[in-house]
Amino acid sequence: ESHIRAWAGRYGDARVVEWVTGRVRQMAYALLSFNNAITAAELSHSGDQLLNEHMGNAVRRPIDNLLDDQERPLWLIEKERPDSPLKMDGAMAACLSWEARTHALAKGIAHKSTSIYETRGFARI
Repeated sequence: ESHIRAWAGRYGDARVVEWVTGRVRQMAYALLSFNNAITAAELSHSGDQLLNEHMGNAVRRPIDNLLDDQERPLWLIEKERPDSPLKMDGAMAACLSWEARTHALAKGIAHKSTSIYETRGFARI
């Protein structure tokens, strides 16, 4: 929280939004959106080895009695076991960055410069 407050102080409340990952329904829908974007090749990454490892380490955990609009079970991501040394923080950060992008676009906030993906093309995960 102190980092978030510091960022808000530096960049303003309009730019810094706290997003709590412990909200099961919201997190499950954020992960679904992120997964759908990957499946549809709407996003890519640079091929960073650490992100690849973290994505591979993230395990889906179905949520009881929580279905999407098409009656499919929703899920969260977690480590394979609580004491696992295998990290997945990068996978969660990637999901949250996609969620932030989605919210920014919904609010009409657009990046005005040319994206590297427009000049280089997508790199599939």
